[in-house]
Amino acid sequence: MLTIHELELSEMPDFEIHLPALRGIQAGRPFFIALCPTKFIPRLIPLESTRDLKNSPFVREPDRNRSQEISQYLANNPATYVLPAITCLIDGEVHFSESGSKGSASGSGTLRVPLAARILILDGMNRRAGIEAALKLRPEMGHETVPVLLFVDSGPSRAEQILSDIRRNESRSARSQGILCDARDETARITRELTARVEVFADMTETVRSTISNRSFKLFTLSGIYHATGILLAGKQKEPYADRLELAVHFWSEVSRLIPDWRRAKAP
Repeated sequence: MLTIHELELSEMPDFEIHLPALRGIQAGRPFFIALCPTKFIPRLIPLESTRDLKNSPFVREPDRNRSQEISQYLANNPATYVLPAITCLIDGEVHFSESGSKGSASGSGTLRVPLAARILILDGMNRRAGIEAALKLRPEMGHETVPVLLFVDSGPSRAEQILSDIRRNESRSARSQGILCDARDETARITRELTARVEVFADMTETVRSTISNRSFKLFTLSGIYHATGILLAGKQKEPYADRLELAVHFWSEVSRLIPDWRRAKAP
């Protein structure tokens, strides 16, 4: 048997990768949360793994722009990045060696995954692609770990059902909420200040959702102001924060002066 550190030395399909893992039960089936060194993610989880499901309406191709955003985020924030789990389905047999008390449905131990097993990405395609790109920018990241949620079953029909369930039950984080809480992104900070310093934005900006309900009295979204301000300030990242803020305040104040309907919508 190979240890995880010996994985790079072998290409033979009979070998296994050993991952520390937790075992749990959902709907009577076992699943595992494994901790995988980042450098092994591209090898363990190939991007082309969903090729048998390419005609499924639930399969998403990697978004190059989003993947690059993730890779830059990982490379630029080595001390503070947070990487959620990648969800996968193992189409093959695995072995779990339990540590501690034996015989319980849940527990910790070592998950042994044959290198010949096929692993399908169910959720986290862009994170997976972003990790591979980030490793080229910051190779030392390879010694850190990524949580991988693994379901075990066979056949594309089961994979498609899990994909359907994930899409049905997932909750998409609103972009405006992320901007509202982001302390690292200076454009997000500028955007938050704009909602207080530009009169037409005050009390007229939706700060939770990225869309405006037809019953809402709001006129702008925080994410919309963020993206437009990002375009305005493109290429000015090296200028002092205060100068960029003043430019943005002046720009949006002048725009609102030239669009009377904005002021009318705000008027009591």
